[in-house]
Amino acid sequence: MHLDEPQGLIWDSENYSCAYDSLFSILWNIWQEDATKWSQIFSGMSARMSNLVQGFTNIDDHVISIERLRNNLRQSLHQDFPDLFPYGHQGASVVELAEKMFHNEVPNTTLQLQCSMCDFFKESTDHHLSLVIHGVPRVSATTRDQLRTTLVNDSRELCPECVRPLEHIVTFYDMPKILIFSVSEHNIVISHTINVRTANGINKYYLKGIIYHGGFHFTACLIRQDQTVWFHDGQLGRNCLLESRVKEFSVADLNYCNDRNACLAIYTQD
Repeated sequence: MHLDEPQGLIWDSENYSCAYDSLFSILWNIWQEDATKWSQIFSGMSARMSNLVQGFTNIDDHVISIERLRNNLRQSLHQDFPDLFPYGHQGASVVELAEKMFHNEVPNTTLQLQCSMCDFFKESTDHHLSLVIHGVPRVSATTRDQLRTTLVNDSRELCPECVRPLEHIVTFYDMPKILIFSVSEHNIVISHTINVRTANGINKYYLKGIIYHGGFHFTACLIRQDQTVWFHDGQLGRNCLLESRVKEFSVADLNYCNDRNACLAIYTQD
């Protein structure tokens, strides 16, 4: 096998592991593209992500296997959330897994009420926004829309000056290097890229992975720096299969893979 071909995790048939396999395979391949950069980024996101990075380093040093790392993290998650992350032939939610892996209660945004029609605004407050974005039901049609409606949405409070609904404005202190989108609930279309305009310019996010679900099983597509798309199914082993280049997929094509529907999309900045 060529060294540049990505690899993923091997499925555990005794304790179904496909949720962990799909998410960790994508994160592992992101980390491998620039281990120094992503070690620093991931380690600062949460305690569990710091443990994941230490495990990736141990894999590079041939101390443990990626499956042993998965099992260690899974044991920790099971101890803290036994109902969400069971053993045996029961399933786990990959969205819940992402939420718990990246969970950090430290404020990372400000929240402010503003009026879009006049100059009224309230003082901003510290706020924490999960890196797993859900958007607003029946309003978000694409992952771009999901982010937009998460950062700017109507409140139930009226402007005291013009009696129009005030808007919630959420602003990141620093735009995160990774964003994760839950896309299954309302058939959200997966955008190839997402641009976010900030006071410091435009932050561009590139699609790096998609997780699919169907038939009580998760699979994944990994997108490399050269924009090639690789399919991984832990039931088939560690190797990934080259599909095509991401630009050759329509946005509709990205939502389906081998009769499974997309449920999670992962983006990173340059």
